Amino acid sequence: MRAWQAGLWCLVVLVGLGWPGTGVAEPATARVTYVTARTVYIDLGANAGLRVGQRLELRRDGEVVAQLEVRELSSRRAACSLVEGVDRPVMGDSVVPLGALNRSPSESGAHGLDPSSRGRRSGLHGRVAVDLLYLRDESGLGRDLWQPAARLRLKGRQVLANRWDADIDIRTRRSIYSAKGQPTLQRNRIYKFTLSTESHGVRWSFGRQYSTDVGAFGLVDGAQMGWRRGSWELQALGGTQPDGLNLGFRATSLRAGFMLFHHHTTTHGNKWRLGMGYAGSYDSGHFDREFVHLRSRYSSRRFTLVATQDVDVNRVWKHALEGKTFSLTRSHLLLRSRLDDAVVVFGGYDNRRPIRRYRDLETPETRFDDRYRQGLWAGLRHRLNSSYSWGVMLRSRRGASQDGADALTLDLRGSEDWKGRWWVVSRSTAYRNDLVDGWLQSGRLGWGNDRGFTLELFAGLRHENGKDNDLSDFTDPWFGWGAEAEIGSRWSVGYDFERSFEGNEAYQEHWFSATLRL
Repeated sequence: MRAWQAGLWCLVVLVGLGWPGTGVAEPATARVTYVTARTVYIDLGANAGLRVGQRLELRRDGEVVAQLEVRELSSRRAACSLVEGVDRPVMGDSVVPLGALNRSPSESGAHGLDPSSRGRRSGLHGRVAVDLLYLRDESGLGRDLWQPAARLRLKGRQVLANRWDADIDIRTRRSIYSAKGQPTLQRNRIYKFTLSTESHGVRWSFGRQYSTDVGAFGLVDGAQMGWRRGSWELQALGGTQPDGLNLGFRATSLRAGFMLFHHHTTTHGNKWRLGMGYAGSYDSGHFDREFVHLRSRYSSRRFTLVATQDVDVNRVWKHALEGKTFSLTRSHLLLRSRLDDAVVVFGGYDNRRPIRRYRDLETPETRFDDRYRQGLWAGLRHRLNSSYSWGVMLRSRRGASQDGADALTLDLRGSEDWKGRWWVVSRSTAYRNDLVDGWLQSGRLGWGNDRGFTLELFAGLRHENGKDNDLSDFTDPWFGWGAEAEIGSRWSVGYDFERSFEGNEAYQEHWFSATLRL
């Protein structure tokens, strides 16, 4: 039986045993329950005192990664737009009012693990979605593409025998090309399928899961445990690494490691979290990589510092290659300071490997940002009033000449109440490297009402001037629009259109989606 088929059968069992349970009181902290290309939904609404236009902080593993603004409200739910952030929201992220005191993961959940599962309704909750992407080639050099897809994203507590929590992320798609002789490609992927429970003060997780604290493993098929007593916390992980191409099960690549954390709160309420661990990977019984993982985090009401560092322990072939026993790899530093209620400054450095990302929709703008995500950056964001803000960010990436670049970005964001709610985003980025000088300009204008309908128009232009005679100038304009509508309390449908005019890569893109929230 294939891995995805086994996962679906397990899902049927889970649904039958745990759907749905009894409700409990609304959580004091909101959680992200659903994310679309333009909207972030949270499980807190007007009954909890939220108001339209209010700013919220989105946190992951105790770290502020984005800022949201409430756009639409019901009694128990809110639809928010992304105002700023270093990463995209995902289901399960916590959301608190802007400026609230930071809380470390160890203080917001049992034993510092998965705080999002506490205070939530029992039973599985999430979404099932079906999509259809149609890509029409306009260059005459490519081929048309039909790509139907389905996505299942569920998360819940006490879904099995009233003690097991579940986290499921399964996606499948088929790529059908118009050109004769081109094969139809089927891709079935399980990104996450985890069962978790807590026994005698230890929390266990089994299945396919992300390793967030124990080193830089990414996806692992295996078991993870977490234990906490007082200010100390221990996490350990062991299992195999899925195949990198199709995410299938692979038994030959073993991974194991542990992390020990210490938490400390000062007399002024400021918090430290320090961690150190050891991890290694072994392929078919042979040494692949071993490293020490260091992690630190400091948070106060106005300042946040996050730093991680891998120190490779070079043995066997790595020692022969490096010529030394230890070497520094995978550094990550993030600084964020709120100077006052209106001004935030931030900066950081990242030379980690590119993070595996899955996007429902891609645009020339998202592809550009993913390409230059690594490097050194610094910026400032200023909120002019309750409706408008502007920001500036300088980014520098060093590496091969075609990848390294210096970039300066200015952006303006605004929203107003006018027969509903409208928002506007304008962004301009100038960049240069050894080969080209470039400029990217994009803008978005959107409108939504309290009945769950949103409409957004967007357009952009990317232009490059080659510094070498072998490089011709490049211009890629694009435009599009998208609409999304709520149908009842559970269904939503959406349509997005995008067109690019760049000669060899000109295309039309149509994307249809229907989602059922569970």
